[in-house]
Amino acid sequence: MKLCCAKWEQQWLDYISCLHLIFYPINTLNGLQFFSNVIGQNINPDYETWLAKRLAYLEEHIPPGLPYGLIHGDLFYDNVLFEEKKLKAIIDFEEACRYYKGFDLGMGILGLCVENTTVMLDKARALVKGYQQIRMLEKREKDTLLLLVEYAAIATSCWRFWKYHIHTPLVAKADEHRQMMHLAEDVATIPKARFGEVVFG
Repeated sequence: MKLCCAKWEQQWLDYISCLHLIFYPINTLNGLQFFSNVIGQNINPDYETWLAKRLAYLEEHIPPGLPYGLIHGDLFYDNVLFEEKKLKAIIDFEEACRYYKGFDLGMGILGLCVENTTVMLDKARALVKGYQQIRMLEKREKDTLLLLVEYAAIATSCWRFWKYHIHTPLVAKADEHRQMMHLAEDVATIPKARFGEVVFG
């Protein structure tokens, strides 16, 4: 059931922000190093070239030293269960790992605050506002959040391509990565100042 971010139960926000206060000593499978599982495979040269360019961009622009913590890593509606408009569970911890806390928030915006291939900034604002009631973002996290939303879209696109072309080839889902590709491109067009004004203003 899809709910407006502004009406979500506070317990969901408590859960995900408190999760980021926990230390967990493993590394993410969705990190930049995972992209090498797709790039250079010559399955879809156009996509692999696009992915390689996005990888280079992320490596250049993600600053070192962003806060790490335990993250869920896959915050989409499929993994958030509601009953009678109340949160019942967050499931599927397959991607849980120790990684950038801001990446998880970016993934949450990607998975919970998007319609078609457009980020709904009002929903992102509500999500971030609720999150910060438990854990305040550092300035460098605020400065990089838009980039981390884009990163989440690129990483999800890469995972879907790997999943349905390499790990478990499935013709019916061969184009699943394209939605996240388009979303990453849409996020890249959002002016940073506009994002900051709406989401943090």
